[in-house]
Amino acid sequence: MGSTIRTIQERIAEHMRAVRLKDLRYPVALHSTTCDVSLFRFHAIEHVKSHPRGGNRELQLRRREAIWISRLHAVQCGINVDHEMHYFLGDN
Repeated sequence: MGSTIRTIQERIAEHMRAVRLKDLRYPVALHSTTCDVSLFRFHAIEHVKSHPRGGNRELQLRRREAIWISRLHAVQCGINVDHEMHYFLGDN
């Protein structure tokens, strides 16, 4: 589970490059060391549009990411352990 301001194609290519190069700075590459990479699937779940009056785009994306991680129980998979609920509290 993740979020990006880039196109989904760019983000997936970045993930696959990290896996191919075994660049363990990327969580997906680290995850690939314990899983069959041929089983990896990437899906866009939601397109979050910018608010017409602006605002903190990164915070908006992080909040939506945390909601999806919770809804899909993705923390149990081990790769999304750093999502935080502080994105919903006060000014961040």
